[in-house]
Parts: sequence; C-alpha cells; structure tokens
Amino acid sequence: MIIEPFQRDWRHFLMLLLSAPLAIFASLFAPFVAPRFRWGSLLFCTLPLAPLMVHVDGMVSMLRMHRLAEIAEMIPADLRDEVEVWHGAMTCGPMRPLYVCLLRKPK
Repeated sequence: MIIEPFQRDWRHFLMLLLSAPLAIFASLFAPFVAPRFRWGSLLFCTLPLAPLMVHVDGMVSMLRMHRLAEIAEMIPADLRDEVEVWHGAMTCGPMRPLYVCLLRKPK
C-alpha cells in the first residue's frame, strides 16, 4: 500500500508554507520551557535553524510526491496483468491523502 499524504497542488503548498511561522514561533519559546539552559539549545531554538531546516525539507519532499497516474506507471508492464489496483483519496480534514493498493489476482 502506498499513501501520499500531500499532493503537488497550490492548496497543500500553501498549508505547508503557512505552517512555517507557527513552527518558528513555537521554537522561540522552547528555551523558556526547557528545565536547564545550554548554549546548544539556544542556538537551535532561539535562532530557528532546526524548524527552518525541517520546513524546507518538507517543501522539497512535497514537490516529490507522486500523482495516481505516476504511481500506476511505476508498476512493471509484466506485472500489470497479475495485480488488481485499488486507488482513491481519503478525507482527512483539509487534506485528501491518496492511496494505492496492489493485490495479486487469484490464479
């Protein structure tokens, strides 16, 4: 089973883009919640390097998501007659994750 939580469209890209300020805002308050002070936590919390790195990684990963047609093309030609492909989209709040399930046909 393959599940793609995001899709390559403007709505999912905008959701990911708007979540960056929230992650940076949360990281600014992390040193005050930590039980003890360390310079390393100051570097990665007050200067929001870690949230920015995770956010950029998420944006690049979202651009690598596959569409249903692209996933169907990945199935080898000699295997297409032997498997049954179920696919669709689930409803999960504002997101619509895609799923693809391959089942071997009985002989």
